[in-house]
Amino acid sequence: NITTPIDEAICHIYQSILTEHFMYSNFQFDLTGEDGNRKALEQFSARLSQVTLRIFKEVVKALYPTPSRFHYLFNMRDISRVYEGLCMMSPQKFNKVMIFKVWRNEFMRVFEDRLICVEDRLTVEAKIQTELTALIAESQ
Repeated sequence: NITTPIDEAICHIYQSILTEHFMYSNFQFDLTGEDGNRKALEQFSARLSQVTLRIFKEVVKALYPTPSRFHYLFNMRDISRVYEGLCMMSPQKFNKVMIFKVWRNEFMRVFEDRLICVEDRLTVEAKIQTELTALIAESQ
């Protein structure tokens, strides 16, 4: 068996993926120059990665498999699917605020599609909404 990497390593991996996608796609978060923009993109990607991992851990903890919910097995592949969706964005169609909407949509697509009862969906939606509200407030 392979052990799961520590949270900092996981965040760094996904932050790097997202930052490089944003840089390669020419997203502009800071107009003071390339160095300022890269730093802004790194900070944004780091924060989004931390929030994604925190919600993932909360979902795994709250929604564990039971005999009636045996398919509630979440792993790192699910986070990768969220980031796969995020890496399909282009700056021509998405601005910083819309990235939050895409992130929420991708998270819901990956995780909520498996949920079988309303209570579980509300649990995930509440966790996402709490974090999303904080993210939007921080970014403005």
